[in-house]
Amino acid sequence: MTDQWITIAASLSRERAETFSLVLSASGLPHDVQRSDRGWSLRVDPAVQDLARETIDRYIAENSEELAHDEGYVAPRKWNGSAAWAVLALIAFHVAARRSGDFSRVVAEHGASSSAILQGEVQRALTALLLHADELHLAGNLMGIAVFGTAVSSIFGAGLGWLMILISGIAGNLANAWFFQSGHTSIGASTAVFGAVGILAAWQFARKKQSNMQRRRAWLPLAAGLALLALLGSGAHTDIMAHGFGFAAGLVLGYAGARGLQAPRTRENLQIGCVLVIVALMVGAWW
Repeated sequence: MTDQWITIAASLSRERAETFSLVLSASGLPHDVQRSDRGWSLRVDPAVQDLARETIDRYIAENSEELAHDEGYVAPRKWNGSAAWAVLALIAFHVAARRSGDFSRVVAEHGASSSAILQGEVQRALTALLLHADELHLAGNLMGIAVFGTAVSSIFGAGLGWLMILISGIAGNLANAWFFQSGHTSIGASTAVFGAVGILAAWQFARKKQSNMQRRRAWLPLAAGLALLALLGSGAHTDIMAHGFGFAAGLVLGYAGARGLQAPRTRENLQIGCVLVIVALMVGAWW
């Protein structure tokens, strides 16, 4: 029923409303256009609202920078709740590790030890992401996961987005082990946090590269990501190499996702499958 449809754009000019309507019609997405005292509005079936927003977003990016600043267009909501589960998981692992009675033993057995990883204990690249030195270390990573993880999952979906973040963290720790070879152990989710930063930077880069109007600005997201890496990822007690490798892995995943996937958020089977892969990786690593 159309009275249950959701407004994704309002206060539009007639010309702009007709343009957006043509874009959605070309994609076969059910919608309608209505006139009110404050202009024209665009409504869609709730079942296709994410795909409709992404379709219009893609049209804006590819055709006109001016459209991106249309006050009537309602930007996609960024909060999807999945970050809460990631935060709770990190807190739970931290509490469990601290209550084990010997935290140093937990780190020795599950931290990202370069020598142990190179000797075949590759599961440490994942388990180390879930361990934190203290509450301050944990709090910093919880904030990063909440902010950047929410953004990534809003783009790629609550399953694929978090799988990409997890893989970037694992890849970062594996590359870090190869770099140090021995005598180095790291813990913490920050490698995955900077993986998320890399994913976002590469995604923005790919979108701008596809737009004739924004191609000259395509490098700005990468520069912003590097600035965040330099500002937040370096310090006296941080593993800058792990952060850098995580960021680099995120760049690869983010660019591949932006170029190779069409509307991944709407593919329910894909998202469910990715969640199952995350669970399998977690269980397998700690087994």
